[in-house]
Formats: sequence, structure tokens, C-alpha cells
Amino acid sequence: MIRTLLGWARAHKEGKLRTLLWLYRWFRLSVLPRAYELGIFLRPNWVDGYYKLGDLLAQKYAWIVTTRSHNARKAASIGRRAVEHFENTIALDPEYLEAYQLCSSMLNSMGKVDDSLRLLQRALDMQRSLAERHQLDKLAIRFISPIVATCTIGAMTFLETYVKAGILGLRTPGKPMLLVEPDQTVPNPHFLNYWRRYITVISDPVAIEYLLPLVRYLEDPLGWGVVCGGKLLLHASAAAMLYKQWEEEKRPPLLTLWRDDYERGWGRLKLMGVPEGAWFVGLHVREAGFKDGGGIQDLFRNADIETYLLAMKTIVARGGWVIRMGNPTMKRLPAMERVIDYAHSDFRSDWMDVFLCAQCRFFINTSSGLGAVAAAFGVPYVLTNYLPTCTVLFSSQDLFIPKLCWSKDQDRYLTFEELMSHPVSTSCLQHQYDQMNLETIDNLPDEINDLITEMLDRLDGEPRYSAEDERLQRRFRTLTALMGTLYGLDNFPINCKIGRDFLRKHASLLPPADGSEYGPALSYSETEHPANSFPSNEGVTNE
Repeated sequence: MIRTLLGWARAHKEGKLRTLLWLYRWFRLSVLPRAYELGIFLRPNWVDGYYKLGDLLAQKYAWIVTTRSHNARKAASIGRRAVEHFENTIALDPEYLEAYQLCSSMLNSMGKVDDSLRLLQRALDMQRSLAERHQLDKLAIRFISPIVATCTIGAMTFLETYVKAGILGLRTPGKPMLLVEPDQTVPNPHFLNYWRRYITVISDPVAIEYLLPLVRYLEDPLGWGVVCGGKLLLHASAAAMLYKQWEEEKRPPLLTLWRDDYERGWGRLKLMGVPEGAWFVGLHVREAGFKDGGGIQDLFRNADIETYLLAMKTIVARGGWVIRMGNPTMKRLPAMERVIDYAHSDFRSDWMDVFLCAQCRFFINTSSGLGAVAAAFGVPYVLTNYLPTCTVLFSSQDLFIPKLCWSKDQDRYLTFEELMSHPVSTSCLQHQYDQMNLETIDNLPDEINDLITEMLDRLDGEPRYSAEDERLQRRFRTLTALMGTLYGLDNFPINCKIGRDFLRKHASLLPPADGSEYGPALSYSETEHPANSFPSNEGVTNE
């Protein structure tokens, strides 16, 4: 009886909270915009009113498109209105930098990548002009957006692109500074510590208070793009370009594991049952629990861990161990020989996450950020179930296979031409696939296993590529250059190889070998649809 009453009270309390949250969201996204519209009607030149109304409409748009049964026409209308209000803000006050940034983000969410980049370039030009006007450019410092430290560990890897651009002399010169307030949560503080070699991290509240007024004039917007050689590029495109130059110049990885981390990491591995001298593979398969919270914003990026069991057995059969990484919200693995479900262990820590990424023989990943930690240490990378294709940005030592897309309208798979070109290649949110009426198709267990086997063969110095395999690879990479997969880079093929067996299996999705092409890629509209040499990473340093 008591348990029943407690259960009723808990449910009643949760119901009240849900009701209060609904009322708050309704007031914020429905009532407040009406109030601002009235204010703008009475004061047509109210700059802040246009900006705040645009911000509220952008939030309403984001909320609508994360509802699976959302009304695409309604979302498109709200998105256009948000953009119009941001544009009005900029027209009335061209120095309102925040309006440029939010409008750019809104356009990108709507699939208008070119418009988004053009607007962001205008913002950067205005920012530069303001900095020069106030002589702030003479300070020779640059601020990095705090989003790289406080969002996800994947966002923190934007630092690799930024630091490489600086070393290669391709970004605005200046000492990079990152302001992280004490109450801000950093997903992996230990990984951030590794970057202190290249950037200055400031967390003292007094120092931050003095520096904050300078940020709007001297911040590099890593959350949106990267300026390389005077050209604004999407982060993924800039990273791919820098990876290529970095390799051509035979430069070492930016990060090397600290000796203390190396010693205590291997000590902990022994406690986990991994013998000294053994090799292991890191594995992270993205699920909805950590970031999506049961929503649908990034469903296309998720995969089922059970489809990787066959590949795990292959790694074990070849003499290795598998360490599955992640967090306790993930589906548990069945008990398997030499497979450790670290995500559900008591050994998890920020420093151990870094150690495992840095010391694994190679890292298996989906469309998630953890594997990019391994890449920063020079570890080979295997990308599976990968979308969007514009973010295939890593090096020539890596392998990938994408998710295929099924067109419900045309009752067929998209060709590689369509999959590797805009708008599909740049669709970074689930609602964009829904609006194109596309279903993303997960890789099959045998496809994943074939890719892992290929990487093992390459690392063992036994790659098996026939002349036909090489021809297919050249055709695919040529296609990525022609289709502009790395958005904004002209005639630039992706760096890594697509899986050999996957490409054999789906060779019919390539254009005919005579060079003729398929029809034009699917159009994107918010209203058309209802809905072989690898660097060693054994070295350590006392840094």
C-alpha cells in the first residue's frame, strides 16, 4: 500500500513537472513572440526586438523539427521568419555580430549552407573591421569559442584543426586563448589539459570578467567554421585539407600520451584483465541515451552495438582485445572472451578515456566525437555507419563505410554521386533527411566485419587489393572531388579509403566507368516533402 502511494505521488509530481515545463515552453515559444511582434509594430526600428524575436523563432524551429511527426511546411515558415528578423537586425545595426552568428546557424539548419557561410564571412569581415577600428588587432591574441570545451568531447577536437591551421600559418595570427568559467562543465577535463601545450586556458573569474568585452571582436567562431588561408570553410573541410598537408609534410601527431598516463593506464588495464604486451581495439557505437535524450535530432548517427559482435569476434580471433567505450546509458554487451564493456565498468574516468583512445591499435567509431580523440594521437581510425559524408575528414591511414540512404519517393538507394554531394552530404540533422524523405540504412554485420578485417590486414602488412579494387577506389575518390563532398574545396577528394568489400558490393552505385553520370541529385526544399604505412603510437613523453 505504501509503495503504491509513493508511486502515485512520484507520478503525480512528475506529471506536474511535465505540465510546468510544457507551460513554460508554450509561454516562451508562443506568447513571447507575439509580445515582441507587438513591440516591433509599435517601434519599427527596435533592433533588439528583431533579434530576440528571431532567437525565439529559431528556438521554436529547433523544437518543431525534433518532433518526429513535425509539420515541415510550418517549420519552414518559422525558419524563414527567424531569418528575416535576423536580417532586419543586421540591416538596422550592421555591427550586431550576434545576429550574424544565429542567422548563420539557422540557415545551416535549413540546409542553406552557402547562404550560411556567406553570412558568417560577412560577420568575420565586420568583426575584423571593428577590431582594427579599436586597435584590438594589435593585441595579437585570439579567443576560441568556449563551445569547444563545454559542449562534447567531439567538439573539443575542433582544437586539432585550429592548432594545425596556426602551425601551418593559415589562420589569423595571435596567441589562442580559451575562457572557461569555473561553473561551466567540461566533458573531459583531462583531454583539455593535453591542449594546454598549444592554447592558454583561463578559468579565473576576475580575468574572464576583464577579457570578456574583447571576445566579440577577437573570437574565432570554431562552432561554425574555420578560416584557412583567408577562406572560410566548414570545419570538416578545413580539417581534411589540413590533414592532407600535415601528412604531405610528414609531421607527427599533435598529441603524445604523457608517461604518467601511459603507466597508470596499463596498470588499470591489467586490473581489467588485459595482460601486459597485449594489443586492443577501441570501439564506440553511438546510441541515443547520452546526447539525444530519446529525441530524434541525431537518430541517423546512431547504430546497434549488436551488429558489431561479429567484428569483435574477428579481432579476438586475430589475437586482440576489444574495449567498448561510452557511458552507462548504452546497451550492455553479452559476456565475450577478451571483450571488455568499459562503458559499464567501474574503471571509467576522463584520463582513462584518453589513454584508451591514444593506446588502442585502431579505433572503431560511428558518427560520434570520441574517435577523433584517437585521431589526434595519430591512431588509425575506422568509421562505420557514417553520415554525413561531408565530415569524412581524416587521413589516408583511415577507412570508412557510410550508411546508405533509401529514397522513399523514388523507391531506390541513392547513388554514391547523390550520397557524396550536397544536399545529402551536408545534412547534419535528422529532420533534413526526413524532409528529403530518405531512410538511412545501417551497415550490416558482415559489412562492418569486412571493414575491420581490411584494417587488420593493412596493419599486419597484408593488404589484399586487386587491380579492380584500385580502379574502384580511384573512381570513388574522383567522384568525391567532382561532387564537392568536402564542401567548399574545389576538386579535393576525401583522404581516406572507402571499405574495399563495401565498394565491391555496391559498385553499381558508382557512375558508369565511361564517365557518364546519373541524373541530378535530389533537390532539398523545406516544403517539398512531408516529413600502407601507419605511424607508431607507442612513444610516450614526460610532458
